[in-house]
Amino acid sequence: AQYDSVIVFVLATVFISFYLFIEARPHGSSLIADIKYTVLRFLELNNLLKNKYLVFLYILIALVLGGLSSSNTASDPWYQDLIKSSLNPPGYVFGIVWPILYILMGISAFLTYSKVYKLFLLQLVFNTMWSWLFFAFHQPLIALIDIYLLIGLNIYLINLMWGINKLAAYLFLPYIIWLLFASHLNLVIVIFN
Repeated sequence: AQYDSVIVFVLATVFISFYLFIEARPHGSSLIADIKYTVLRFLELNNLLKNKYLVFLYILIALVLGGLSSSNTASDPWYQDLIKSSLNPPGYVFGIVWPILYILMGISAFLTYSKVYKLFLLQLVFNTMWSWLFFAFHQPLIALIDIYLLIGLNIYLINLMWGINKLAAYLFLPYIIWLLFASHLNLVIVIFN
């Protein structure tokens, strides 16, 4: 029962993913026609994802979706009752830091987008999932696993960026440092709660 909301979240994500590529079959359509249609839809989506000028839109979507899950932490009794790290900053700090990090990430991704876009978008998904796992579903342990995967993915990503554009890698570094700090905050919550 504790993980029901997480299971619903994962299933909804899978359903939405399938919906993006497969629509209801018209009466009389063949399986081959459906497969061709699905492949064409995927290629259209892939071309859209390759457009580096849309990276800031993708980041804005991640920022808004992540923010929706954590917008009421000041009044959330679950969050307020958690034993937190002594390093846990006041809530307003997150509202200042994250937009700055997203801007730096956006510039960094824009400068290296053609080579890193798939990994960059994947890390945005993990980033957004962390907020929902932690704040909306109250699953700090699963969120901790998510953030460790996010850190590993971003260390790999910054290494790729370093080989493409050193400025992009430098701009991406504060994000990884913040993720390391956030993972410490998350770990303390897992250990003491």
